[in-house]
Amino acid sequence: MALLLASSSPGQVVVGPGESTETAFRREIRGSWFAWLAAHDEGDLALGRSRLEEIVKHARKIGIARLTDLGLAATLSAKKEMAAGRWDRARDSVDSAILLDPDLPEARWADLAVRSGTGRWSAIPGALAAAVEVSLADVETRRVLLWRLLLLSSLAAAAVGLSILLLAVVSHVSCLFHDLGELTSRIQAGPASTVLAAGLLCLPLILTFDPFWWLLALAVAAFGYAQRGERTVVAVSFLLLLPLGPVL
Repeated sequence: MALLLASSSPGQVVVGPGESTETAFRREIRGSWFAWLAAHDEGDLALGRSRLEEIVKHARKIGIARLTDLGLAATLSAKKEMAAGRWDRARDSVDSAILLDPDLPEARWADLAVRSGTGRWSAIPGALAAAVEVSLADVETRRVLLWRLLLLSSLAAAAVGLSILLLAVVSHVSCLFHDLGELTSRIQAGPASTVLAAGLLCLPLILTFDPFWWLLALAVAAFGYAQRGERTVVAVSFLLLLPLGPVL
């Protein structure tokens, strides 16, 4: 009677000493998972599907709703199959990933890629809606998307600001060099004044060895030669560069 009571039911896993239920479950499904991998590589998709359904059925019985790590592995397999042009196996890998974790954003986007690659255009709107819905529902995915959006916005704003500063420097560097030449001619007349003026113009670059900071220094110097409207634009361009550092 004691042996009968101690035997595991279909909805239980045999947990060893010092072993968690999750670890015991992973140990018990290891054979089925490798069987799916072998069947998938050999092209026996029906056998692989049955092995995968065994894993999912076992997981649901003990209350595990998402097998995210296995779903990610199946998604990676789908990407490799797509790169190799084996679309039937890629389709099977994507279906397996969604079965293992229906709320996995990577699997949904891979599903969209497979449908696009196989020309199933009528199914693309539904797959796209499902991918967006799952991505917005996942907290970690929302956080990653937010930071990517901030980073791309900061890079775009910095690129615009840098372009404006470069235009300002190109427009007024001749006036700056002329004034530097007049200043150095008071110290040394003749061709030497031109050399000294060029040295003063390149002095920020020599001190920092950084073309970016040299451009900023020249933009600050060129700011005084700009008209009132130009100064507003140049000032805004400096502000566009500020968010990039903290976001990075």
